[in-house]
Amino acid sequence: MKYFLVIFCCLSGMFAQGQVKDVDITKMDEKELAGKFLVDVRTPEEYGEGHIQGALNLDYSNPDFIGQWEGIDKETPVYLYCRTGKRSAKASKTLDSLGFKEVYNLKGGYQALEKARKK
Repeated sequence: MKYFLVIFCCLSGMFAQGQVKDVDITKMDEKELAGKFLVDVRTPEEYGEGHIQGALNLDYSNPDFIGQWEGIDKETPVYLYCRTGKRSAKASKTLDSLGFKEVYNLKGGYQALEKARKK
């Protein structure tokens, strides 16, 4: 029984997906985010009202959200944000389930970043 448990633990680790990491968006500045694969999962309207420079807009509420990720290398670290961090948390879990290895949810979202900029 002990050997079965050891083998099971080893095999389950081999098939584990990436892990979503939460990062406080206010602890990062735009220089740190430059050059990262940064995705704004808000609606195009929200994106148009303001976004982090260089961010790609892939709307989480779009029925083809998953399809938009086809062809993107799953080894590429992905940084996601939305208005408050709720949609990006859901989107992060979706990407994790699709097999993306490094997914970062920028907690607090664009709203927290804007508030921090005003200080």
